[in-house]
Amino acid sequence: MATTETIRTMEQISALIEEQELSKEQLVAMLRQVLEIRALEDNIADLLNKAVLRGASHLYAGEEAVAVGAVAALRD
Repeated sequence: MATTETIRTMEQISALIEEQELSKEQLVAMLRQVLEIRALEDNIADLLNKAVLRGASHLYAGEEAVAVGAVAALRD
């Protein structure tokens, strides 16, 4: 169940999105990038666990939006 704090945070996020004047298409493209990064990360983790890949890997799971947002800001 959503708390008052969660609802307030979602309202703040919505306000920030509106301030940036991002189109629905831009937001969908950014979400797609987040999901693509997560899928790649999940595949890498799976291959590491199966020992198909060897070596060290710093997985970025949970931080995908940071990368997508940073790249979007640099492109502007």
